[in-house]
Amino acid sequence: MQKLLIQIALVGGILSGSAMGATQPADTNFQRFGGVPVVAFSEETGLQYGFLGLVFFRSIGPKDPGSQLDVAAIGTTEHQQRFVFSPTVALLNGDARLELELQYKNWPGKYWSGGNSPSDSALSYDMSMWLAEGNLVYDLDGVSFLSKALQKNLKVGLEFAYENNTTKFLLPDSASYANDPASFPVAPPPVARQGGLRNGLGWALQWDARDHDNWPRSGTFAWVRQVFFNKAIGSDHDFINTKVDLRGFVPTPLEGAFGMAAYFEGLMGKAPFDRLAMPDGTYRLRGLEKGRLRDRQQVVLQGEWRVPLFWRFQAAAFGEAGKVGPYFAQLMRNDFHYAAGVGGRFALNTKRRVNVRGDLSWVDGGIGMTIYFKEAF
Repeated sequence: MQKLLIQIALVGGILSGSAMGATQPADTNFQRFGGVPVVAFSEETGLQYGFLGLVFFRSIGPKDPGSQLDVAAIGTTEHQQRFVFSPTVALLNGDARLELELQYKNWPGKYWSGGNSPSDSALSYDMSMWLAEGNLVYDLDGVSFLSKALQKNLKVGLEFAYENNTTKFLLPDSASYANDPASFPVAPPPVARQGGLRNGLGWALQWDARDHDNWPRSGTFAWVRQVFFNKAIGSDHDFINTKVDLRGFVPTPLEGAFGMAAYFEGLMGKAPFDRLAMPDGTYRLRGLEKGRLRDRQQVVLQGEWRVPLFWRFQAAAFGEAGKVGPYFAQLMRNDFHYAAGVGGRFALNTKRRVNVRGDLSWVDGGIGMTIYFKEAF
């Protein structure tokens, strides 16, 4: 039986720009800061505590909604730490946009075998990593041979990634798998698929016809990305990661919106075990422990209804289905795993429609809760 995961989270202490005295005289409605402390509990990590903070910057052009800096610092009573520094920066009067995530994480995990039908037991490991990845996208407005719709909504981009990863599997009773495989609940991945440097470069093609980038009520969005990790650019692993992200939104009564999303990820080559395709439990199959489902390909389908309530509060109800597989034909034959739940939202910046969200879900036979910035899709 899958271990039941129960998370209880308390969110409070909202900080606004006016409360921190950071507004500028030229615009009394401009909010510079937002943030929220977070306290949570799970069986895996014990008590979690930390802070999610945001810094907002004014627009530099008609296409720029404004640059933004997201910061997260999380620790646990099990001596785990995670620090995230994530700027989104407008360039060239808003014609280009840089999204970057800088992260340090010292966090244990669990390795299940079995792909889409994971084993009942798992092997624990410790992992520490330094990560820098992101993308630079550029509007194609002004490219004369394109139609007006393409000029307005189409973007091209560069993808990049750097990760320095150290992984240590926890050996039961100090035994090695080669000498005592019976002491391991599952076989660990080959040493060649663990740790090391992961350097990648790639391309992206984006279509964005949404009416808002953070909380859209109408429009469509599509993003195709491919990143090549190769020893020629210093990577210890050779593999190709391909992602396809499709979204659509329609307005609903009560000033709400209904969103639909389809996501595909596929790996080619010899990817490390923690870079395989897996629902992350934060944006997809919310509440699922990351790594519970893991293989070379994944597909996730999502639907969500979002509606404002009062003041800065909003509500959401969602359903999700996802699965993994070693190759596309098997992926299509495999059974779906499901998540369904409700959530609350608190607007950290009403003008930018930036929310902190808490989602409570029944996922794959257990209860899970997710707290993070922005919407799942």
